Amino acid sequence: MTNLSLLPFISELSALLLCSAGIFLLWRNWRQPTSSKLMQLSALIFLISSGAVCVYLSGAEFGSIYFLCMLTIQALLLIVLTRKLTPTQRIAQRNLAPSSPWSRKKKVKFVYYTLALFILCGLSGVLLTMTVARLFIESLTTQLAFSAMAFPVFWALASIWLSTTEKPLRTSIILSLACIVMSGGIFAL
Repeated sequence: MTNLSLLPFISELSALLLCSAGIFLLWRNWRQPTSSKLMQLSALIFLISSGAVCVYLSGAEFGSIYFLCMLTIQALLLIVLTRKLTPTQRIAQRNLAPSSPWSRKKKVKFVYYTLALFILCGLSGVLLTMTVARLFIESLTTQLAFSAMAFPVFWALASIWLSTTEKPLRTSIILSLACIVMSGGIFAL
């Protein structure tokens, strides 16, 4: 006969181990001169599964707060652990020619990318998480927890897609049309 009183401890320990493994893989990938997509994906899977275990153990409210705090702590740890501890040295002044002013085309492109990455990709991330949550999850608290955990992932995916595409205007139009369709789907459900 198994002792069920140890089940919460084992689940909490597994969540902690998954989180630690994800942070270690991300840190290791960060420290290497070349990054591995497979290592990044496995680290993300470990981190998301640790958040899912916490949602299962303690409820949706605590699990989503845990997930967001874990991402913040992980980002701070990666910055602190990779920082060099050598004292800063003054950079010698060089006689450089003054940089050329930005042309109008460069300014427009910079404003376009800034607005697209922050507003359009953020909006598509919010609408995608809300649509998926409304379609597949019935409980409101679980919908909110899923949205809190999936929003940064979907925003990052949309930003990466927009940043690496050859035709950013076409990608922006596709994201805008997807936002319109998803907002219609959210309010129709």
